[in-house]
Amino acid sequence: MLWCRCCEARTEIQATLSCFTVRWTTLSLQAHFLKNLSYVDATNVFVAGHSAGGTLTQLVSMMSVEFRAAASFSGSPDQQSFCHEWADIVPFDINNVEEIRVRSPLRFPASVHCPLFLYAGVEETNYVQINQSLASQAQKVGSPVTFTKVTGNHYSALKFEFPKRHSTFQVIIGAPN
Repeated sequence: MLWCRCCEARTEIQATLSCFTVRWTTLSLQAHFLKNLSYVDATNVFVAGHSAGGTLTQLVSMMSVEFRAAASFSGSPDQQSFCHEWADIVPFDINNVEEIRVRSPLRFPASVHCPLFLYAGVEETNYVQINQSLASQAQKVGSPVTFTKVTGNHYSALKFEFPKRHSTFQVIIGAPN
């Protein structure tokens, strides 16, 4: 079973309420629900996300044991730069270091519970660098994180990232491509 959270749709109210901290719980609860459906192979529930959904995917891979593997497309593992760039929509004081830290997957490379596959387009220089950094730090502490750079920008890279995610997840479950 592939459960894919490709793009995070949100309302202003939802964005104001959490900026990631509540949503990972929702994803874990949804995975738990899926695993209890009679027609779902509970050992093969995956999560994937793009952009804000990619960051959420990184966080949930560190906070939940519900997923077999996770794929993050152009997620932002360092909320310091992201929150300062988007300060007008961030629902907390961006000068509060702890608020930034708890939302930054880069700060918790040893916390990954399942294989985490990070992707970014070559034209997204900042995303490439920061996701490479997360993968490198995670690998140094033995966490199962890999980074792949693909052709494209924040959106055009998706057409190259999705097939890679699909084939990787197929290999994990032992299915033919």
